[in-house]
Order: sequence, then structure tokens, then C-alpha cells
Amino acid sequence: MSEGNHTPGPWQVGDEGPGTMTIEATDGLRNCVLAEITADIDFDDEDHANALLIAAAPDLLEACEDLTRRDFWTTHEDDCDCAACEAYRRFIGSAKVVKLVTAIRKAKGL
Repeated sequence: MSEGNHTPGPWQVGDEGPGTMTIEATDGLRNCVLAEITADIDFDDEDHANALLIAAAPDLLEACEDLTRRDFWTTHEDDCDCAACEAYRRFIGSAKVVKLVTAIRKAKGL
């Protein structure tokens, strides 16, 4: 998991009432409301999709961080030329990783 200062996951979409939906975290003992989403009218599919995306944030951050860690791909030495190590070097050198690292930094406020 990241070393950020956010509330640890899992997060979930909590209670939905008239015009209100919550994003919550629980540790089994207590429930913490992280965010409240309000609407003037009933929630639509996009509102629910947004709430699910917010609730998935800690899991998404952890997965992104895992992908950028060398030990996620291989435990070999840096100078290894096996297929897994080559795949890691190609991945880390790709433009898509720049987006991934940028998203991680944004999530951590860096």
C-alpha cells in the first residue's frame, strides 16, 4: 500500500438517502465517512459510477504502485536479460508509464 496519508482501504459506497450518498471506510470497529455526495435530484447512473470510482481509489493506487515496482515483475538482478526483466525494462521505458507515475504523484499530492 502507498505511504500516503490517506485513510487506508477498503473504501465503499455507503448509505444512500434522499439526495445524499457517502463514501466510507471501516476497520471493523468504526465507520468513517470520507465523502458525501449530494444531488438536488435523484442520483443517476453517472453519479453511482463516480461514487464507485472514488471508493476504488485506494485499490487503484496500490495496483499502480505495484506495477511500477521492479520486484512486482522480477526478483532478478538489474543486469539480468531474461524475458521478465526485458519486459520490465520495456514497460518502465514506455510513455504509458509516465501517465501512470503522474497519476500516482497526483494521488499523493506530489
